[in-house]
Amino acid sequence: MTKLKHRALTSVLALAGLAALLVPLHNFRAKRALQTYKLGLVARGEKLTVEEMTPPATLEAQRAANDLVQAAWQLRQGAVVPNNLPKAMEFVRPGKANVGWKQSAIRDAKKTNTWEELAEDLKMNAGPLEQIREALKTPQLDMNLNYKMGFNLLLPHLAKVKGVAQWLLAATINDLHAGRLKEAAGNLNTLLFLANGLRDERLIISQLVRMAIAAIAISPTWEALQADGWTDEPLAELQKNWEALGFLQPMEQA
Repeated sequence: MTKLKHRALTSVLALAGLAALLVPLHNFRAKRALQTYKLGLVARGEKLTVEEMTPPATLEAQRAANDLVQAAWQLRQGAVVPNNLPKAMEFVRPGKANVGWKQSAIRDAKKTNTWEELAEDLKMNAGPLEQIREALKTPQLDMNLNYKMGFNLLLPHLAKVKGVAQWLLAATINDLHAGRLKEAAGNLNTLLFLANGLRDERLIISQLVRMAIAAIAISPTWEALQADGWTDEPLAELQKNWEALGFLQPMEQA
């Protein structure tokens, strides 16, 4: 080996050795900086672990959630619900909408159903719907989710909850058609309770479902306001339940 080659090899080995020393040193400094940053966040009150960010569990909220989901699974498809829901606040031109409960039948582009068929659907599912109303008297729902599962966490309850919203919409419109304002208000408020029940579920998709349920509740609320005979008390309760819905903070916590 020539002297030049020997020097080159020595230089390469020296650089490799230096790199081998610098890598763990860099890793150590990076880990120490990360730990210091985390300690600073904790000192400012930030929560960094799944356990800290998981909402406190309550037996009442878990029982209500279980009752709700069980009842949702018992709902049976009818002639009208959920595939041909009664139209609510259907816009016919800018600034104008049809009052759904005043229509003579339940129509879409492909099918026409009668109000009697809708009433039969609701009668067939009276038991599960009553169980749903009872469950949603509890202010919060706790589905007992294991947040540690991350993206592997299954959420079958969300589709069921959205399906419940459709049934409550149909029940509200049916009550308005029959002139039962008290029952209509009860179903409409239950729909709002459903939107608020998942408030503490720390998942973005759960909060998006809450928003979807609130959007579903807009049209039957408008429909209800087209009926005569309301007194101040039920309208004030409806307003209070709308005002109770909050989305920014729950979404921030998700």
